[in-house]
Amino acid sequence: MTLEQIARMAGVSKSTVSRVINGRPGPSMRTVHKVNSIVERTGYTLAPIDQRPGVPKSVGASLCYRQVALIMVDQGYSSSSELFVQLLMGIGTALADQGLGLIMANHPHRLPPIVRRGMIDGMLLAGSHPSQDMMAALPKVPAVWLTSYLTPHHTHVMLGNEVAGQIAAKYLHKNTRGLLAYVSIESQHLALAQRNHAFVFTLNEVGRKFVELKPCHERPLQLAAIPQIKQALLPVADQIAQLGPSLTGLFCSCDQITAALYPLLIRRGIRPMQDFLIISCGHHTSYLAGLDPQPISIDLCEQVVGRRAVEQLISIISTRSKSRNKCLTLGAELVLPDDYTWESTP
Repeated sequence: MTLEQIARMAGVSKSTVSRVINGRPGPSMRTVHKVNSIVERTGYTLAPIDQRPGVPKSVGASLCYRQVALIMVDQGYSSSSELFVQLLMGIGTALADQGLGLIMANHPHRLPPIVRRGMIDGMLLAGSHPSQDMMAALPKVPAVWLTSYLTPHHTHVMLGNEVAGQIAAKYLHKNTRGLLAYVSIESQHLALAQRNHAFVFTLNEVGRKFVELKPCHERPLQLAAIPQIKQALLPVADQIAQLGPSLTGLFCSCDQITAALYPLLIRRGIRPMQDFLIISCGHHTSYLAGLDPQPISIDLCEQVVGRRAVEQLISIISTRSKSRNKCLTLGAELVLPDDYTWESTP
């Protein structure tokens, strides 16, 4: 398999394939997804980064241990296991492409000795609420954050949370005419708060009416099972029933909320995606596969985020960059169900 063959299969130019493979800016999220899928499906093997044409040889020389650590600074990603798995797939593929190994630390207070001693080339940090003790225990090596948590000391590669909220608001505004709503179940969850804030801001800009739906008491999504989330959403389902036909569109900021809300609505005689549109966020099949009809979903492209994080880390290591607070926020894509049909209300 050659770059020319991959380019033909993807329907793009060879230079575009090269930019995707080497993590250079330019290609759209859809193109990045398509090229990466073809690369994985065909088993195309990339040369280590320091052996690729046009890559400075200093890159390889900068990698002393050829090991990168992925460190969970808290249990935040436990609330979405599929998100983390997709992210990990992108990280693992990018590291394998560059001939690097991965060390994982999934407990903030039990760093592997090799990590504590700084015998790694860099770190990928995941989580939103690291403790001061945790931050002090991390070795002084290049790092990239994969989170909505912001620190002035590191580079960040983040999911397109705000983009997702904007996409949902614009689609519902264009395709519906009545009242819109969004579910707010955990205001302290940074990613969900960003999605909801962008949704609200976008609707305010176009003067569209909407309501916030929230439970009487907030419950954290972290480590929560679907039955627990369903219990928290009972007041939300009641609010939706009270709105009746005036409601024409609903935004749920994560698939867990959507999966828990569906049966509550059906029990109240409400038909999701028939009485009103629902846009979910995450595009995780483990939550959406059992929903009928399936909602519109927003793909946050976690594998692409994982790849880009590795590429940013390698760039920092190779150039010995000392720039701070550099943020790379990736996009998101709307995904319509296969059997989707909807006629907007005149």
